[in-house]
Amino acid sequence: MTTFDFAQANWFALLDENGKRLVRLSELLYEREERMQTVFESYSFVVFPMAKAYEGFIKLYLKKTGILHRDDYIDAKFRIGRALNPDISDRHKDEWWLYGDLERLCGKDTSRSLWDAWIECRNHVFHFYFDQEIGMTLEEAKKKLLQMNIAMAKAMQCLTLSSK
Repeated sequence: MTTFDFAQANWFALLDENGKRLVRLSELLYEREERMQTVFESYSFVVFPMAKAYEGFIKLYLKKTGILHRDDYIDAKFRIGRALNPDISDRHKDEWWLYGDLERLCGKDTSRSLWDAWIECRNHVFHFYFDQEIGMTLEEAKKKLLQMNIAMAKAMQCLTLSSK
């Protein structure tokens, strides 16, 4: 049994096969690093695969809820960081901005959870910021994996409730 066993989570079934493989890879990397007890300056490489799967989950999820239309789902110009940003200025809230729709459907807690996981577990891990530490402990990597898990579980709970 794995440390996380994300394959048993309600959100795992929504992922395509590539997404599932990426989640499993993060689980394997975490378990390997925990077992080997090596010391790296950053364990962000443990989070990368699941963060990529998380991006796929959000797009699939928004499509499944009907918030994101098929044409936008496959459009290379669609950006989750813009679509789910709750703090975007009013003048930029257009057809690409979906946070308001998500909040109306799922509530503030779920919407904010999805956004916070996006920023903290995907953007801050993938992008370079001058004022941000580059290091990430293995424990911090674990917390990010669990944060994405919680956000996706909340989203799936909303999907279940909204389909009743």
